[in-house]
Amino acid sequence: MDNQTTYDRNTDRLTGIIILLVFITLIINELTSTVIKTDLHGIHDSLKYIGEHYILFVTNTVLWIVNLILLIALAAAFLLALKIHHNTLSHFIAFGFAATGLTIMVAAAGSLSLISITNEYLKATGIESDIIAINGLSIAELRENSFLIAFTFEGLSVVLLGLLIVISRSLPKWIGWISIIGGFIFATFCWQDLNSKIFFLGRMLIILSLFLIGARLLIKGSFKAEE
Repeated sequence: MDNQTTYDRNTDRLTGIIILLVFITLIINELTSTVIKTDLHGIHDSLKYIGEHYILFVTNTVLWIVNLILLIALAAAFLLALKIHHNTLSHFIAFGFAATGLTIMVAAAGSLSLISITNEYLKATGIESDIIAINGLSIAELRENSFLIAFTFEGLSVVLLGLLIVISRSLPKWIGWISIIGGFIFATFCWQDLNSKIFFLGRMLIILSLFLIGARLLIKGSFKAEE
């Protein structure tokens, strides 16, 4: 296949725009995130917190819905933009980001359910509130596990993206290494403690790498554009 005839600068631009939109939603998600406790005592506090910060939690949920749509779109864009550099890795990367988006869909559904349950919980008293809280606990656990699986897919996808950049030299290699390190930390430590500094570092490195990749593709394109 002749790469010179298949390279499309517009595909790079579109991919860059989608990546930057994902970058923006991730930043806002970080600023509006809410920790939902997944134990019987903590779920009462969490439901009360959601009630007290209702708009914040709804905003965060809406942003996750927007984010999952963008991730699925990004999977398709990556497949088109990256296959010229490495056909096999581009398919794995596209699958990973699509899987991330679909798993976040489950988590977002859990968030919507928690919003509905919170409205019922705030109106209930006594044993009724306990029953509602138990139902909320099951949904909170499903939501948390869905996010953990999504974070794993996301981290591994970013590792593969960084690997493709390093191997193909389609972008500066140092951007690829940031992606590899950030994705590895993120996928590894999300299962240990979401509030740890090392997990936060991985998250920030992923966000940074996405910004750098998106900006580069939008403004200059891959190195293929300079040939």
